[in-house]
Amino acid sequence: MEKIDEKQELLYKYQFLNQQAKQLEEQLNLIREHKEQLEKLKENIESIKGKSGSEIYAEIGSGIYVKAEMKDEELLVNIGDGKLSKKPIAEVREILEVQEGKIKEIQTNMIENLATITDEIKCVVDSLEKNEKRIIT
Repeated sequence: MEKIDEKQELLYKYQFLNQQAKQLEEQLNLIREHKEQLEKLKENIESIKGKSGSEIYAEIGSGIYVKAEMKDEELLVNIGDGKLSKKPIAEVREILEVQEGKIKEIQTNMIENLATITDEIKCVVDSLEKNEKRIIT
């Protein structure tokens, strides 16, 4: 009876760890997508640098663009609570670099956590295999 309880506990632990690993993988995918969006944003900002006074196409959402004239090299940045602030391109680039650094740090921590969980899963699987051999013999 004790061996069966131990096996059941190991199975629960395996399921729990497996679920945690899947959740971390999903979160890592979201982090990767966010990093890609930041990279694209940085490229877009670089592409408008030095184009003051010229016409550009500005996306207004979901692949819809409007022709606009760049009056200067200041961008409106959402600073929270629906408020916008004018910022020069260089400052916006710095803000994005800080965000990118934070995202990389989060991603590194998540990858380390996933590795730890994966190691724990391997230990549980090994224990289950040993437990199975004991039940058979």
